[in-house]
Amino acid sequence: MTNLKKCDILVADESRGVFKVVEKTALARIRNSLEKNIGCRVKLVSKKGRKKSVIRHGIIEKTYPSIFIVRLVDKDRADVDGRMVSFSYTDVLTRAVELGLYRNNNENNE
Repeated sequence: MTNLKKCDILVADESRGVFKVVEKTALARIRNSLEKNIGCRVKLVSKKGRKKSVIRHGIIEKTYPSIFIVRLVDKDRADVDGRMVSFSYTDVLTRAVELGLYRNNNENNE
């Protein structure tokens, strides 16, 4: 592990129980992708434990250097819930949070 460059980040790979090196550009690609989709509807799947996950729907509000903000939407009423949640880009990279982008902001096209 002494060959790591300053721009490399260690990420735990839970499936194998080892660490793998991820370049900083992977986080930048995630951020750029989210920046391009600001205002789009997304489906969030947050892993809360070993076999537990929470599914929410929202709109990508804003991106910051380390986090991004999603405004939650009530799927049944199709209006804004008003609550906001934030996630780090590392959450997406490590699959602690999975994002599904709706095409044309229509929930029938996941």
